[in-house]
Amino acid sequence: MAASARLRGYLALLHPFPVAMTVLAAGLFAVVAARGTPPLGRLAWLLASVLASQIAIASLNDYCDRQLDAATKPWKPIPAGRVSARVALAVAMSAAPIALLCALPLGAVALAAAVVGTAGGVAYDLRFKGTVWSVVPFVIAFPTLPIWAWAAVAPFEPRLLESYLLGAPLVTGLHLADTWPDLEADRAQGVRGLAHRLGPHRARRLLWAAFAAAALVLLALTALPGHASGVLVGAAVLSAVLVGAALALSRGGVALARWPLAFPLLVGAAIVTSLGWLASLVV
Repeated sequence: MAASARLRGYLALLHPFPVAMTVLAAGLFAVVAARGTPPLGRLAWLLASVLASQIAIASLNDYCDRQLDAATKPWKPIPAGRVSARVALAVAMSAAPIALLCALPLGAVALAAAVVGTAGGVAYDLRFKGTVWSVVPFVIAFPTLPIWAWAAVAPFEPRLLESYLLGAPLVTGLHLADTWPDLEADRAQGVRGLAHRLGPHRARRLLWAAFAAAALVLLALTALPGHASGVLVGAAVLSAVLVGAALALSRGGVALARWPLAFPLLVGAAIVTSLGWLASLVV
């Protein structure tokens, strides 16, 4: 096999788009928490920790899904023969402890967030993907990201736990959006995650309702002290614009051919929502 094809296989194993967006979000969260340029050393440890965590989760996902992918996505790196299953597992087993080692210099809170965030992704890969509880590991894991980033560069604040209030609908929407293109093919292979059990119509309705609920949570937070209301409202409006664009582009999720363009808009909406909330705590 050509070296270039093998290299593309290794890159695909790492799920570059979601990994890059997660690392980018962590960096932006750290900038907000530091109220400017964070200490470069601590920022580097943070980004390395998040990157290694995401690599571990992504490569383990492909390892665990290798039989499903052989039936539904034969072009993916393991079924296509560009990466061996043993190598994918080795990458995951190496990257996970590296993620925690990189979080060690950042303090106890950041380390705890790294543990929870990484463990949630691993739990999804190993146990929860094919169950009705498939969204639960994400709801537990992803709201740790702003806490992880904040604690890396600034003292922890109890208000950061609001990330779970905001994260629950956001993560549910993103999980359903990520599952949506493969829904029918996965169901045919016996996968029974949350979206598969809901069925196409109910899953689609819940997807859009979840993003709407996240915007409403932002607006509701304006009633609490210690939040910049204008920032929250601005983030809610911009997020709604991005979600509306994704809704229109994909015709409500029906036009699957347009989903590769609509999905990044939803990821952008999630980042904008989270950044707006964090920024409201420091303005």
